[in-house]
Amino acid sequence: MDKRYMVPDITHLWSLEQRLLGWQETEIACIRADQHLGNISPEIADAMVQVLEANPIDISVYEANDKELRHDLNAFLQERERFLPKEYHKYFHREMTSYDTQEPAMARRLQASAALVAAGLERLDQVLLAQAEKYRYSPMVGRTHGQWAELQTFGFRCLRYRAVLKLCQAQLEFAQSFLDYSKISGAIANYTGRTMEEEWVALDLLNLRPFYGASQIMPRIIYLPLIGAMRAAGELLGQIALDVRLNARSGCPIMQEFFSPKQMGSSAMPHKRNPIQTEGAAGILTLLFGYLGSLEDVIQTWEERAIEQSSTERVAWPDAFHALIYCLGRIASVLEKEYVYTDNMLLEIKNMGGCYATSRVKTLLKNLGVAYGLAGEEAYRIVQLAAFNVIPVPDPYLPPAQSLEEAEERLQALMAEPREGQPLHLRDVLMQGALQPSAFLETSAEDLERWNAILKKMFSFPGPQEALREAFLLKSHLKGEEGVFKALLAS
Repeated sequence: MDKRYMVPDITHLWSLEQRLLGWQETEIACIRADQHLGNISPEIADAMVQVLEANPIDISVYEANDKELRHDLNAFLQERERFLPKEYHKYFHREMTSYDTQEPAMARRLQASAALVAAGLERLDQVLLAQAEKYRYSPMVGRTHGQWAELQTFGFRCLRYRAVLKLCQAQLEFAQSFLDYSKISGAIANYTGRTMEEEWVALDLLNLRPFYGASQIMPRIIYLPLIGAMRAAGELLGQIALDVRLNARSGCPIMQEFFSPKQMGSSAMPHKRNPIQTEGAAGILTLLFGYLGSLEDVIQTWEERAIEQSSTERVAWPDAFHALIYCLGRIASVLEKEYVYTDNMLLEIKNMGGCYATSRVKTLLKNLGVAYGLAGEEAYRIVQLAAFNVIPVPDPYLPPAQSLEEAEERLQALMAEPREGQPLHLRDVLMQGALQPSAFLETSAEDLERWNAILKKMFSFPGPQEALREAFLLKSHLKGEEGVFKALLAS
């Protein structure tokens, strides 16, 4: 992993030094188990443990051994045995295979790493909760298929992220419940070396418990819930990053990443404020998914044991934790510091000209139109036409410019036009019976005349007028969020 994206705690946990120390902790636990069960005397056990702990592991000696032996565990054993009196060698690594030493250490590294993921999720949870409460009453336009849809609040959007985060936390907690299993049960796990009782005592000293179903190694399927939980967390982070980037686009941004006073947005274009934090996170999450996929690919092994897991896991596990925990911190930081433009949110609502209420207005016209002989589909078509009147689409049939000079002329003409004032509003078009034809919709002159006549008559009465106005009020669209807020904030 590139140092820029490395997490110090993960670097420490998965370092060679810590790996070897983990192996030594397993060996010491087995010595203490032998002492507890009377296999060796307390004096010998104390002497062995004292020697091992008093003499730090020499990495250079270990690496020289490994280069010669091409077997990492034997390289470690030889480095340690050089400090032990020869008469104690028979008690060291007694009746054990390599993965009897390595698997408990692996389980403990995974436990510690998963706890760091849990801490990152908890921090993000608190950030999302704070944002949800802060922007509880900040209306914005929701989008489906990239198009304007109905209204929501920005606080509600943050709360939705938090609801998914709670699922991720539950998945991780479930995955962690499997990480205290391990084995010290021999070359094919049928206890031809150490006994079940010796295994149980040693693992208990390491706060682990036996898995009666291992082969020479733990079945890697036991880590599939952890892989899935990390994948789920990564997908949530990717969704947040994507939404931030989409909403930071030039024109009428509604949120942007924090931009420090001396920051540069582009080497070529000084006006830019690129969303580099979320873009970078998206890239690292791609790596995360690749690492997790490689871990899934080595779940199977040849019968009782082959070595493909070892080579993959040495790279994929630490790098996957680096990627996920780094992105958890980055996204939490982006959300804590981001600029949220609530006025632009309101401006976007204004520019919709009331079209956020088309669903409610369609239903209203269906109900009111029965008395006027208005069919259900006609109610839809009336509201659709009114919306196209309110938000006109540029003419796609305008011939393109044939030269840069012609394009320049068109641009200057557009820039010379006065800015339009208050845009049309869907409410006014309907209430006044002011539907106009649209080049994008097939509407006959007879239908247009009939619809406008019906609308003028329909909304000549106070009751329907008030019902139409009510359909556009924020409270009509956002009051349903209250129950969701109560439910999710209570969790």
